Amino acid sequence: MGLSNARIARLLNAPVLLVTDGGLGNVVDRLAMIQALFEKEMVDMRAILVNRLIPGKREKSLDYLRRALANEPFQVMAGFDYQPILANPTLRRISTLLGLPVHGSKKELQKIIHVILVGAASTQRITELLQGTSLILATSSRDELLVTLAHLYHMPEYSSHIVGLVISGATPMAPITQQILDKSRIPYIRDEQRTSAELYQIIGKDVSKIIAEDTEKLDLIRSLADKSLDFEAIYELFS
Repeated sequence: MGLSNARIARLLNAPVLLVTDGGLGNVVDRLAMIQALFEKEMVDMRAILVNRLIPGKREKSLDYLRRALANEPFQVMAGFDYQPILANPTLRRISTLLGLPVHGSKKELQKIIHVILVGAASTQRITELLQGTSLILATSSRDELLVTLAHLYHMPEYSSHIVGLVISGATPMAPITQQILDKSRIPYIRDEQRTSAELYQIIGKDVSKIIAEDTEKLDLIRSLADKSLDFEAIYELFS
C-alpha cells in the first residue's frame, strides 16, 4: 500500500512512542534509519521504549542509551526485560503451525510449552525428563510410551508437566493404543506426513507471536507491565 508507520502517523497527526529492541549499538544504528523516515514525514516522535532488556544490564544499558541520545528531541524510556518464556509456543500455536487439529482435551491450548521432548529414549527415561510444561514428540509405533503418558496425564504429580503429544509417522496406531489415548483425553496432534525430527526442527525454528487467545502469556505481560513500565511518565508525555 506504500504506507510506512511514519506515513500513517503523519496522516493521523499522531505523536509517536517507538518501541525498539534492547542492546546498545543495535538500537542506535536501527534508530538512525527509522528516525529518518519520521523526520521526513515531520512526525512528533516523543519517546522510544527500549524493550527486551537483559535484566542484569538493564540500568547500565538505559544509562548508555540516554547519554548517547541526549541531544535528541525524544526521551528514552524503559520497556520489558527479555522474557524467553514469551517466545515459547502454546499448544494452540503448535496446532496452527502444523495446520493440524488438537484431539482430546482443549483446556491445555493456552499453556506455555517450556520443554520439547523427542520420545526416542525409553519410556522410563522420558518420564524422568518430564519437567516444566512439556510437549512430547513420539512416533505412532511407540505404544508403551503413548499408553504410559495417557495414564500419567491423570496423575497430579505428572499432569502439570504434560501439555500434550505430537504423534508422527504413517503407521496407524494400534487400536487399543488409540482407544486409551481417546479415553484419557490427553491432548494430541496426529501428523502422518512428517517425522519427529522434522517436527522438532519446524517447532524449534518458529517464533511464536502472541495473540488474543494466549491468555496465560497475556496475564504474565500484565503482571510484568506494572513492574517494568512507567505508565505515569507515558501518560504525562502524551497527554
